[in-house]
Amino acid sequence: MTEAFLNRILSNHQSCKKCPSADEVKVFFEDYLGLLFPNFNRGEPVDDVHELQGRFERLTKRLETLLFENDDVERTGAALDFIAASPEIFEMLNLDAQALFNGDPAAKSVKEVVRSYPGFYATAAYRVGHKLLALGAKGLPRSITEIAHSKTGIDIHPGASIGQSFCIDHGTGVVVGETSIIGDHV
Repeated sequence: MTEAFLNRILSNHQSCKKCPSADEVKVFFEDYLGLLFPNFNRGEPVDDVHELQGRFERLTKRLETLLFENDDVERTGAALDFIAASPEIFEMLNLDAQALFNGDPAAKSVKEVVRSYPGFYATAAYRVGHKLLALGAKGLPRSITEIAHSKTGIDIHPGASIGQSFCIDHGTGVVVGETSIIGDHV
């Protein structure tokens, strides 16, 4: 190998000393989803509102770390704004889970949908990624939706525009591109 090649690769390593791993991104996403939906089965249930607030605060700090690569986004502000948008994200995801339950006669409960349905997982990744993209994050939103794509076979770009009450059933191979516009109740 040439020294020029090695220096080029070294430069890439030096510019990414704190690059988040795919595992760190996945744990953040699934912990966030588990806080919103305890039946998603991530960790122990929360006993009181102060403990819940503490978990959200810890997630905010982890998100700040994950946003490290996005030099053009103010990490602390973006993380705080994202966590502050949790009620909106939660409501959208509740509508999505209900749409899946209503649209699939095999579904036994909304809890089952949240816990087990790949379409819900992929949609949740989209909703989280879409909000982060709207706050100026560049790499992290796509990393989150790619985790869902790898797990479910459903690829939803975080830049797509998707309305409320969205349902994907039997979604393996579904691709929703960045320029897609999907309305409500689809």
